[in-house]
Amino acid sequence: MVYDKEKLSAFSSAVKRETDSKIEQLKREVEEYEKAELEKVREDQYNRMFTYMQDQVQIIKSKYRQSITKFELESKRNLFVYRNQLTEQVFEQVQKRLLDFTKTADYQDFLLKQIQAAMKEFPCQTGVILLSKEDMSLTNQIKTAISNVTTVEADSKNHLGGFTIVNREQGLVADKTFQTALEEEKQQFYKTCGLRINF
Repeated sequence: MVYDKEKLSAFSSAVKRETDSKIEQLKREVEEYEKAELEKVREDQYNRMFTYMQDQVQIIKSKYRQSITKFELESKRNLFVYRNQLTEQVFEQVQKRLLDFTKTADYQDFLLKQIQAAMKEFPCQTGVILLSKEDMSLTNQIKTAISNVTTVEADSKNHLGGFTIVNREQGLVADKTFQTALEEEKQQFYKTCGLRINF
């Protein structure tokens, strides 16, 4: 019986040791599993946070680019408006001076000389001279000075001075009005004065 007790005690100790060993092994496995799972969760959270941060950075960059683009467009628009205002002021002054010039005796001489020169270059032998209604008082002087002018008529579109030569049969026009010259000069002004705005 004593022998059985010792055997039983030895068996019980062996089972306890085996159990303790298994428990320790299971504890280590659980700890390793927990550690691995925690690492996975941490890695997953880190990746999510990194992706979120990257997305936020892209959103901020996009908003920043949009703000800069909007600012650049607004600045160019303001510059464009300001440039046009300056140009209009310059050409309003030029237009005023032209109108003042049309009221002088020098203008009459200038106009006659310009019409004579234009008629020499005009490809037709005859033509109708169109003048502003203010210049219609020069009709007799023009007809006397230039023999191949058949008619002098008022041009309702001409408010600044100058003249237009027209041959209706041939469909030819030589526009020498101050308004046309001013418009051409304005376009040239934009090209050469350094006020170009690139969009």
